[in-house]
Amino acid sequence: MSWEFLEATLLAFVFLVDFVRLIMVCVTVPSYSVNINGTPCGCFLGARGLRPGNPLSPYLYCAWRSYLRGWDWLCKSSEFHFHPRCSQVKLCHLIFADDLVLFSRGDLGSINVLRRCFQQFGQMSGLIVKQDKSEIYLGGVPPKDASDFIQQTGVLYRLFSIPVS
Repeated sequence: MSWEFLEATLLAFVFLVDFVRLIMVCVTVPSYSVNINGTPCGCFLGARGLRPGNPLSPYLYCAWRSYLRGWDWLCKSSEFHFHPRCSQVKLCHLIFADDLVLFSRGDLGSINVLRRCFQQFGQMSGLIVKQDKSEIYLGGVPPKDASDFIQQTGVLYRLFSIPVS
């Protein structure tokens, strides 16, 4: 996550500017050294992101996750259609630790809306989707549409069938 995105997210939550500045100092100032055979060798500054050892990291991680909760607007797009099993509760995404699962009906318009939202989030946050670690599960989608999805996203896919009632 880029530090600029983290700072903008904290300011969007209307934290006091001085408080946000203190948090950003805690995140951006630490330096690191490598021990070789028990002897510290060199020193370097962190470049970006949240450190697992930083006690603030879980709270800051929750702050950017809250940004994803704001994706409810994408479900209001005229191009977006909910997955048939998710439409009643208006579910379009779930977050598990650092994994994100997106749901939509299997049409090109819905997939494009999700892709645009994800690209926008990546540009703002500095996070990049690793296509080799991403998968699309297509259920009940005609083969022609499936190949269109695969070409447009460049993501691995698995085809399976789920009965829709």
